Amino acid sequence: MTISLCTGCYRDTTEQNFQKPVFINDVDNPGLPISSELGYNTFGAYYNSKIWVSSKNQNNISSDAEFIVGTFNDSTVIHFKGNDYTNQPLEIDFLITKNVIVSDDDLVIFGKRSFNLKGDSVKIRIGSTVINAQSGSINFSSVRSLILDKKKMGTIISGTFEMTGILNGNKVELENGRFDLLVPSMPHFYNYIGQW
Repeated sequence: MTISLCTGCYRDTTEQNFQKPVFINDVDNPGLPISSELGYNTFGAYYNSKIWVSSKNQNNISSDAEFIVGTFNDSTVIHFKGNDYTNQPLEIDFLITKNVIVSDDDLVIFGKRSFNLKGDSVKIRIGSTVINAQSGSINFSSVRSLILDKKKMGTIISGTFEMTGILNGNKVELENGRFDLLVPSMPHFYNYIGQW
């Protein structure tokens, strides 16, 4: 008699299911997803000490969990759309200047890099307002390809962020921010139109 024992998280490996979020609560930072590098399609932070997340968690805060990686002129934009602690939509964009990508393969330029949010190399927008960052950083801890059955499914980008800044004359803080995204393989990226 043979007994097989498997432990860990099950993930449906059909192609369309790779975009579904896998939310595992961080016991050290309640309400936020764990910091992971597996392409779980989650993100979150404490926004002014309140939860902002990408998907349903233990507090029954739910979201459509939307993220977009794209280009704007000579820059890369990472767009997060989640819900705040009142279940209201909250969008945050990071525009990383002078780093152009045209496919998910180009994301390797961010591997193990950190960007200071106070300088001109990164702009942050919350909703439709560009933030004057006083301090903070966005850190890419891992950028790697996800290959299943010899087929590239996309590129996983994972990391952390934090920021203190001014929004409409009020102090705003993002603390314990983290993201773990599977950017699908595609022939082109979303091109942002508008002003920064």
